[in-house]
Amino acid sequence: IFVGSEPHWWPVNGTLFHDPVSGAWFAFVSVYPRGYFGQPGADIRVIREKRPGDWEDLGLVFGDNVAPFVRVGDKRGASTDGSVVYDNGRYHLLYGWANAANERGGLGYAWAERPEGPYRCAPLPVDDDAGRKPILGRYVRAYASTLIRREHDWLILHMMSTPGNAGGTWGLFCMTAPNAGGPCSEPTPLVLPQSDVFHPPLAEF
Repeated sequence: IFVGSEPHWWPVNGTLFHDPVSGAWFAFVSVYPRGYFGQPGADIRVIREKRPGDWEDLGLVFGDNVAPFVRVGDKRGASTDGSVVYDNGRYHLLYGWANAANERGGLGYAWAERPEGPYRCAPLPVDDDAGRKPILGRYVRAYASTLIRREHDWLILHMMSTPGNAGGTWGLFCMTAPNAGGPCSEPTPLVLPQSDVFHPPLAEF
């Protein structure tokens, strides 16, 4: 349903969203330059199904309209892995972010009045790994999140990895928040190689 192209050759981690208002299906597809990092920054493309099997590209979610913590001077980082939930007349978007040097990152929040956007970025991140003490001695970077509306709060299921998402080990974690845009609890480990718990994996996890 989507193929990468210059300058974003690598489409990764698409999430499906069924709009309860219009009845249309949307997909939010992370688009990265080859090799994941480098210029231009990674973003999210919105695509919509016009009819079964026929999808149209509606463009970038953010483009130049990135959150202030994603940009350092004229260097823009990544805003990817979007997960959308409709609640109370708004479309709530949770996404992963990193600055251009990939020295800081975490989760960000934006909202819109239509699933196509435009999305308005919160000025502060939902999660920022700057200065985070490694959990279990290794887990620092939160990314690839799924936002879930519950009866009395919001649940965030997310991946977590080593600093800069350098890899080596990955785990499934969760956070809770009173509102879609936070503030969030500290990440709690659910399933990871260092535990004896098994659960069928979600998405990239």
